[in-house]
Amino acid sequence: MKRILITGASGFVGAHLCRVLSRSYRTTALSFSTSLNLMDVQTVWGDLCSERTVRNLKQYEFDYIVHVAAKIRSNRSFSQEGLSPSECAQIENIKMMEKVIEIGRPVVFLSSTAVHWDIEHPYVLGRRKEEAMLQESGLPFVIVRPCAPYGPPLLFHNPKHTESFASLVSLIRYAPILPMLGGGEAYRQPIHVEDLARLVERCMEDGVLQGKVFDAAGAQAYRFSEIVSILSKMLNKRVHIVSIPKSVLFYGARLLPNFEPGLLAAMDQSECFDVTEIEKLVSLRSFEQGACDLLTIR
Repeated sequence: MKRILITGASGFVGAHLCRVLSRSYRTTALSFSTSLNLMDVQTVWGDLCSERTVRNLKQYEFDYIVHVAAKIRSNRSFSQEGLSPSECAQIENIKMMEKVIEIGRPVVFLSSTAVHWDIEHPYVLGRRKEEAMLQESGLPFVIVRPCAPYGPPLLFHNPKHTESFASLVSLIRYAPILPMLGGGEAYRQPIHVEDLARLVERCMEDGVLQGKVFDAAGAQAYRFSEIVSILSKMLNKRVHIVSIPKSVLFYGARLLPNFEPGLLAAMDQSECFDVTEIEKLVSLRSFEQGACDLLTIR
């Protein structure tokens, strides 16, 4: 059985990847502090930016690295002073990619469809830089860019950061009014985390990572307002969407710990993708088909 390393394993996507891929691979999860509590998954505690951690990981001789670890905001101190939390996160993400490349194994990199956004935000710029670094590294690789991944919470798993759809479900469940940029007319094409995990698995199945790049989305694109409507009907809730300008959204996001204002300001940019090539590898469900898995969120 081949051996894989999953970085960022304690986050929502990383934990689901560990759960699915451990059925077919000897799976090692790299976590900084959050416990996974998953059977058949070995946890290695460490900081991917640390030379000590990298030396330890090199000893395992992994067949593949699935690089999921990423931050949107960070309070980590770097040599430059006066950096914002998002700028610190950009530096940290680039450092992590440097270390992944240093380990020297084939890489499946989970980037983000945010690379297509027409904004100059540190997270977006960093994702583009990380992709370029991997493409220029000489290592076998595949880049998978998830679009709005969603799915059920894992039992006994408590990630530090709340997954975005979990936040949305909680708002719909308890708030009668939902403010949205542009009234929710922009499109997203959410991918179920199980479908995403199976795509990553297929990328490694033939043993050769061929330098492909996938915009990993679900079977169908929806307006934000349609996504809210689907969830509100499933939850038997009535929600009124209120259109708000960017300035109000930007200010409000500053008051919430799980939101990055600069990224929320891009919510009026639509994401619609051709998933024909992905559907040759895995079957994709639409959000209407998969949203029921979100109903356990409180």
